[in-house]
Amino acid sequence: MPIAIRVSFTIDGFACTATVSGAVAGQYHTITHELRLDGGGSLAAEGDANCLGLINPGDHVSLELDVIVT
Repeated sequence: MPIAIRVSFTIDGFACTATVSGAVAGQYHTITHELRLDGGGSLAAEGDANCLGLINPGDHVSLELDVIVT
């Protein structure tokens, strides 16, 4: 079943802080209880991103993930 999940997370480390938010496309398989996020969607770094040019405000972010939901 295709789904979209809204996510927000912050990356914080030495000389780098960035908040990423948006929606991620994925699928949930009811038989295996597997949630697969496929990287599609609208994730982007917010205006506070400051990572020495590695992550900048507005940069698109891709998130791919497979998890079993229990």
